[in-house]
Formats: sequence, structure tokens, C-alpha cells
Amino acid sequence: MSTFVDRVTVRPGWSYKSIAIVLLWWWAALAYSTPPGSDIGWAGRRVDEALIALQRDGFAVIFSSETVPDSLRVTAEPRATDARSMALQILEPFRLGLRQVGPGLYAVVRIDSGTTAAAARDPFKAAASPALPLEQIIVAASRYSLAMNDTGARQLDRTVLTDQPKFADDALRAVARLPGVASNGLGARVNVRGGDADELLILMDGFPIRQSFHVPAFFGPVSSFDAATIAALDVYTGGFPLRFGGRMSGVIDLNTIEPDDEPRHSFHAGSFDGGARTAGSLSTAADLDGLVSVRAGTLRSLVDRLAPDVLAPFYTDGLAKLRWRPSDATTVSAQLLWSRDAVAVRDAERGEFARLSSRTSYLWLHAKHRYAARWRAEAWLGHSALQSERAGSVDNTAIVRGYVDDRRTADLWDLRWRLEGSISERQYLEFGGEWQVGDSDYRYRSAIALPPAIAGLYQRAPSQDLDLSLAPFRRDYAMYGAYRFRPGTRMTSELGVRALRAAGLGLASELLWDPRLVVSWNLGLSTRLRLSWGRFHQLDEVQELRVDDGVAGFLPAQRSDHTIIGLEHVDRHGVDWRAEVFRKTQAAPRPRYENRLNPLAILPELAPDRQLIRPNKAELRGIELSATYRAERWSWQLGYTASDAIDDIAGQDQARSWDQTHAFSGAMEWRRRRWSTAAAYSLHSGWPTTQLQRNAAGQLFVGPRNDVRWPNFASLDLRASYRLPLRRGELVATLDITNALDRVNRCCSELTANEPGGGVNVTIEPLALLPMTPSFAVRWNF
Repeated sequence: MSTFVDRVTVRPGWSYKSIAIVLLWWWAALAYSTPPGSDIGWAGRRVDEALIALQRDGFAVIFSSETVPDSLRVTAEPRATDARSMALQILEPFRLGLRQVGPGLYAVVRIDSGTTAAAARDPFKAAASPALPLEQIIVAASRYSLAMNDTGARQLDRTVLTDQPKFADDALRAVARLPGVASNGLGARVNVRGGDADELLILMDGFPIRQSFHVPAFFGPVSSFDAATIAALDVYTGGFPLRFGGRMSGVIDLNTIEPDDEPRHSFHAGSFDGGARTAGSLSTAADLDGLVSVRAGTLRSLVDRLAPDVLAPFYTDGLAKLRWRPSDATTVSAQLLWSRDAVAVRDAERGEFARLSSRTSYLWLHAKHRYAARWRAEAWLGHSALQSERAGSVDNTAIVRGYVDDRRTADLWDLRWRLEGSISERQYLEFGGEWQVGDSDYRYRSAIALPPAIAGLYQRAPSQDLDLSLAPFRRDYAMYGAYRFRPGTRMTSELGVRALRAAGLGLASELLWDPRLVVSWNLGLSTRLRLSWGRFHQLDEVQELRVDDGVAGFLPAQRSDHTIIGLEHVDRHGVDWRAEVFRKTQAAPRPRYENRLNPLAILPELAPDRQLIRPNKAELRGIELSATYRAERWSWQLGYTASDAIDDIAGQDQARSWDQTHAFSGAMEWRRRRWSTAAAYSLHSGWPTTQLQRNAAGQLFVGPRNDVRWPNFASLDLRASYRLPLRRGELVATLDITNALDRVNRCCSELTANEPGGGVNVTIEPLALLPMTPSFAVRWNF
């Protein structure tokens, strides 16, 4: 069968007009969010408003109007730079202090003659349960925060992102240890609560990062994010807020460090990469500062385990940030994130050769303004440029012969804005919008030829040629609004809806509605019950057209409905206990292609076991249990998930290829003076696979899809760091050991031909995933 599609150009003629309109919207949003005049310093402001303004990830304050009445005014400018110390200095003149009542959560208390400073810091001796300001209540379900301590980058050794073992020091590796998150242990991509890997939204400082992994065509071994530049990382595994749209399984929201965070400068070199970072003030008078971070690395130690001959694998990436603060209430920043990578692999035994490369750049402006203390506006305008190339061939006459030449580019413009704030003590509003303009170019050619025995085994045509040249476009618009209210002192509810209209190649324009409802009950000072229901739609973006499988138009939107019940309790020892039950239903999931034997194939469309999966519907359900403890000297976390990810295919239930019935994860970090050590353990059920079987006559046939499983996956990762003070700055030496027990985690199988006439046998590749892999790095911070 041969398929040929002439080059089709479907971009509308008003592309430049679209960009001009986007720019106009940006300046309008910026002008609206930055009215004339600005707030003065902290002195003279109401204390309650100042406390609310100081709250951020990793630091939240609760208080009552009796403890902090409206009449209190800040008496002097605080001298500290971190939020907690500033709050203490603001409260001190009124004989008020802070008492920790949970991880990152503090209550304002009175310090009188009968209350010592030590007692004021006791987490569980509060006399009453103060009311949390409505705009600071987190009503989103399934939210996990991996946030940096509020004292800033100087204490990176006290954060999860720094302490936990991470292959190649990848910032996203810690996400795989959260309940409900599945990973094969090799690539950095993850599946969230049974969803596909492309159902995850990744943001950096509020801007979407569409291609987050180096060498995306080769299982994405590492992300494009240097862990040293990430200040906080929030993960939503379901029921996420309305401001996060476009994906339907989860959200990873990364916040980068600021230019004035310590340490300002660093150099590092290690087994996988080396790089440098510098930051500082560019103009004190204009309050202008900046940050630049770059790194370059090699993938050889990883790719060597998957291919016998690797040619010059490398990757580079960088982050630049320019920040301007014209007033205490307004911040405008310009940011650049870029990445480059390339790898060539050759396998003479299998007759396989491939060259893979990708380039990405993201440039965006971000403006935010706070009106008084209770209203805030933000706007983003940015451009994304994505480019990738794949070229390769397979010459194995007994199994398959073919070639691939795949070149694609995409350019996208994004405008995003939102406004949020309280309209009363019991009511809160948030609304915003998004506009995305995308154009792309695809040039794809492939050919495949199969021997009759292999073609018959997998019910494939003996040969197929594909030649596609397309220039599709996308125009997507979204608006959302949420209303949060507190009918009583213990209950908080949020109602909202998101409306989306999209147009593109082969896609009928339609209006999609995503309603959401979240209810949160405070059963006590340290116990909270959350109920969440929501609908989530997902459309392919302009760079996600499946041309490699012959898809020449965008498919209709996918839909997923989430129902979540969660219970969270912080005990008197500071342990955060959480239990969640979730159920996700997907009506008419998008058809997808999978490789039955080896999902890590270098050129997957040339594999004979490539299969089209057409689910009628899908159901993803499970229960998650977790416990987390954070302290100055040591911390730990435990998680267990029991879940099912099931597709309904032709009336039969089939497990998804990344389904893991049981999963356990744990991590522990210990810090003392100059030393910090950590261990992380992951254990989950083996993922499903499809076997080849022999009948009574000895003939091979393909067994039922995903009816057997690989052995359980298990990995123990270790990390140790030592900090050596120098005359200028400090030297940090770190040793990581991935899969310290050197366990063989099997994942894949392949076809080999050892019999005359093209007969085939199945063999197992026991080293498909990482063996024990040590790495060492040294960083100089100053």
C-alpha cells in the first residue's frame, strides 16, 4: 500500500494580522494590570494586608481579625529579605509572633508574659483555630508541593529538589516518586494517574513549555530544566485549577529562582554535564536585575546502555531572566529558555542507524501587579519555536527493511492573562483568558518492507510508503472564571467553568465547556476533607500532528471527567498524612499507536509490531496513601498507590501499557552540618506486555494484547553531598548512585531471526533499563 499526499498549505492569509492583534491584547492587558500610581513601602500599611502580601509557596499565614485587627499598621520597614523573617519583624512591635501549625503553615499568636518565644514556635499549642484568608485557601485536589524553603536559594540543600537522588540532576525526577505518577525508570517522562505522557501540562513561571525533554524522539532521557535554577515545583495529579488548561491528566508548575537569590554565582562540573550561573543588579536606580544560567552535557553514559555504538551525543540548555520592578506592586520580567541536543546511534547487528536532534526556544514577557493587598493581575506574551529532525534506516532482511526522514518545525504565539482577588471576607473571584496562534511545517517520508512471515504474524501489509508535506495551523481561544466562597467558618467551595474554542487542519470549530466544582471542609485545625469534580478537554497542539503514523489532520478533542475524594491530616508530630480516591473516565480517547514488544525503539514506526489502538472509552481509578515529614535535620516521605488504567477496546477491557497495579515509593533525607545524605526507593508492578506464543504445530502467533506483565520494577537510589566552606563561597561535592542494588529491570523484547526462511524467535533484553549508574558532580557557589 502506498500513500502520497501533495504539499498542503492551509495557513490563513491573516497570520501577521493575528500576531498584531495578540500584541495589541498584550499591551492592553499590561496597561490594565498596571494603573497609574503604585503602592508605597511596607510602613503604614495594614498589618493584615502585609501578611497576605508576603504569602507565597512554602510560606502561608493564618490569623483572625481579633488577633490582627484592621487598626494595626506596620510601624517600620522590615530589614529581612525572606517572607517568614519579614512577617516576624512586622508582628514584633505588637507582641505577636508566628507558630507553625503544619508544613509551611504558620498561625499568628500573642506573645505575653506567660508565653515564651519557644512556646510561640510550638506547632500544636494554639488556643483557637484562626481563619485562613480566603485567597490563600488551597481548594485544588491532588496538589503536591515540592517547594524551596522561603529563605531562598542559599538553603537549596534543605529542599526536596536538591536533597533527593536524581539521575543527571534532573529536576523532574523527584516527580516520579509522588503517588499516582508512573515512570519506566529510564526516561524523564511520566504518566499521571493512568493518563498518557502527553496529557501533562508543564509550565515555567506560568508559561507553557511544550517540549520539556532532550532528544524527545529517543524516550526523553533528561529534561531541559537545571535543578539549580528551580525554586519551587508544584504537581497537580488531578482536579487542577481552571487557570491550567489544555491538558487533561496533570500539571507540573515550575518557579525559577530570582536574580537576588543566593548564591548569586556558581560553576559546576560532573559526570553528565557542566555549566555556570550568574546573577546580579544591572541598575540599582531602575531596580533592574538579571540572571543567566547555561549548561552542556553528554548522553553517552545513558545511551551506551541501549545501543552498542553511540556517536557524539550531547545536549545544551540555558535560562535567562531580566526583571524590572518599577514599584513595590509591579514586576515585569523577560525570560528565555532554550535547548539543543543531538545523538546518533548505530547497531550493526540489527542493521539499525539513526540521527536524532531537536532545538527549542521560548521567549516571553511576564507582568504582574498587585492592587492593595487582595487583588492581583498577571499577563504573559510569548513565542515558542520548536524544531526536530529524525533520519534513519533499518536493514535486517529477516525482520524489516525501511527508512525514515522526518523534519518538522513549529512556531506558536501565546497570550495569557488572569485577574484574581477577594470581593469580601467570604467571596473570591478569578478569571482570565488565553489565545494561542500556531503554525507548523511537516516534511515526512518513510518506507517499510516486511518478509511475508513477519507481515502475516502482525497482520501488516508487506510494504508501505508514506510521503507527507503539510503546513497546518491552529487558532485556540479560552476563557475561564472561578467563584470561591465560604458559607461558614469550616467550609470553602469553588465553582467555575472554562470555555474553549479551537480551529485547525481537519478540525471542525466547536465550543467546549469544562465545568469544575471543589468543596473543602476543615474538620479541625489540622484535618481537611476535599471533594472535587471536573471536566477536562484536550486538543492536539500544532506541533503534535501524528504524521509518522499517516495522520494528516487534527483529531477531535479528548475529554476526561475527574472525581476525587481526599482526606489530609497533620498530626502533632508534624507528619502530613493524605488519602485520596480518584476515578477518571475518558469518553472516546484518541486513537494511538504503540509498539507491542519494544516501546523504546529508536525508529518506532519501522518496527513490525507497530499497532493502532482504538479505545471506545477508558476508566482510570485508584487509591493513594502518603505521609510526609519535613524538619531541619531530616525529612522523609512514603507513598502507596493501588490503581487500574483500563481501555475498553471492542467491548473488552485491556490494561494500558503503562498500567501499574501497585506502586510504592519512599525517600529519606538527613542533614547534619556539612553533610547531607538521601535514599529513595521505588517499587511497582511490572508493566503489561504482549507475548508471542506457539500453537500445537509450533507456529508463532501474537497473544492477547497486554495479557502478561514484566517482573516488578525496583530501584534504590542514593545521594551524598558534602559542603566545604571556602574563603569565597563554598564547594559542594555530590555523589549519586542510580539503581544502587544493580537490579535488572526488564521492560522490552525484540524479534530475532535465527532460523532459515525467516523464522523468528523472541528474546528478552534484560538490560533495557538502567543498571547501577554512579555519577559525581562538584559545584562552586559564591
